[in-house]
Amino acid sequence: MLHLEYVREACASFLAHRLDLANCTAILKFADSFDHHKLRSQAQSFIAHNFKQLSRMGSVREETLADLTLAQLLAVLRLDSVDIEGERTVCHVAVQWLEATPKERGPSAAEVFKCVRRAHFTDEDRDYLEGLLTKPIVKKHCLDLIEGALQMRYGDMLHKSPAPKPESSSGSVVPAAENPPQRLGMCAKEMVIFFGHPRDPFLCYDAYSGDIYTMPSPLTSLAHTKAITSSAVCLSPDHDIYLAAQPRKDLWVYKPAQNSWQQLADHLLCYEGMDVAYLKWLHLHFGWVRPYYRNEMEGSGMLQQHSEEPVGIGGSTTPFKKYPLT
Repeated sequence: MLHLEYVREACASFLAHRLDLANCTAILKFADSFDHHKLRSQAQSFIAHNFKQLSRMGSVREETLADLTLAQLLAVLRLDSVDIEGERTVCHVAVQWLEATPKERGPSAAEVFKCVRRAHFTDEDRDYLEGLLTKPIVKKHCLDLIEGALQMRYGDMLHKSPAPKPESSSGSVVPAAENPPQRLGMCAKEMVIFFGHPRDPFLCYDAYSGDIYTMPSPLTSLAHTKAITSSAVCLSPDHDIYLAAQPRKDLWVYKPAQNSWQQLADHLLCYEGMDVAYLKWLHLHFGWVRPYYRNEMEGSGMLQQHSEEPVGIGGSTTPFKKYPLT
């Protein structure tokens, strides 16, 4: 049994490292099949982060969001971390899923549309919502929900349909929250982050509004004990911030969706003058130099972006000139 559990975890780690747009829904289904909570969470997070791109991908892929089960779709649509610019994208995915097999999925329309946060539709979405009133699956199963969204968001409706009450309308339908939170992509801001002295919190500057915010630093307590002298910072294309402390083995990653720092396994070598840079979308690259030969690089290492532990870290037997990591 111990060997089987090891194989199970090794397979899950392998799949998590290779999550991409083409396989993320299949990996989510795989995780559900084997009831692997961590892999399921990783797949859901990847889908939420890339929701906008996935919503536009259809027949060119073997697996789409429309291939998810009802439970899997609901779990994703309920996430606050869905990275979108407007709630219309969520509604579009919900309609795509229902229309994939309307006969089987139609009765679930009300439950699916409850995940759409109607309060966050914009004025530009009105024509789109009114267009949904003409779709057969909406007319049959959830016409009252779409009309309710129009009524709540835009007031008097211009296209009130005389159609009979949909089959899915019943007292069992729970109304949507009056003030649901905005999705991550709708409330995110572009910031300039200043990394100053390790003892101080990081400063975030909104160049558009001129506002300045502070971000707690995981280095503060270490800096007060003089356990660190400096730090190295790197930003990934997914907007995760990697922070390495020197001359320690500590490495943190800042997750915008959770608004928190997470400490990773301390498998880094304890060298001064270490630098950190993004290399590929799956990896983070580290370089360090000998304490007394700051122009010569001694080693480098890799960190899988979707893993909590660095892999393949090693040194070079012959030091070579240090190059800037960019």
